[in-house]
Amino acid sequence: MKQDINLTTRTLPEELDRNNSAHLKVMKGEAYRMMKLMGFSDERQKKFLNDDEVWIDEPPFYATFELEDEVKKYMQDIERRFGGLVFGAILSRTTIGNMISFLWVSKYKNDWKINRDSIKNNTVFAWVWNTNDDMLSEFGSIRFQKMPSGGFKRGY
Repeated sequence: MKQDINLTTRTLPEELDRNNSAHLKVMKGEAYRMMKLMGFSDERQKKFLNDDEVWIDEPPFYATFELEDEVKKYMQDIERRFGGLVFGAILSRTTIGNMISFLWVSKYKNDWKINRDSIKNNTVFAWVWNTNDDMLSEFGSIRFQKMPSGGFKRGY
């Protein structure tokens, strides 16, 4: 019997649809690879893969917490709006507002290798939300640093 969907990335379209469960599964697999490369804890990886939980790292010690409802709602909105998948978040307090960097898996497969290669240089693609002024929110590459707590800090 011929399978309707082959989950290898070679046979999927270049642009994935996160509303397609097979495509979403492949995107989660890519998020898992990025989490491994960044050094996410086994617990965070399991929570993401098994329960779809995304956690946030917060200053001053970059401990890891579950997302608050407002942040989770915003995250789900950007996932729907742009078709990608968030696998982690980092809070930064700046002079122009609080920034939450949502670590991102693009719906475009050709972005994945570029992002994995960037992670090896402590840079990752993210949607950065300025919680004080959403007009200042945007996609971009951010630097990150793994902290002794196991969480991550955004670098500049």
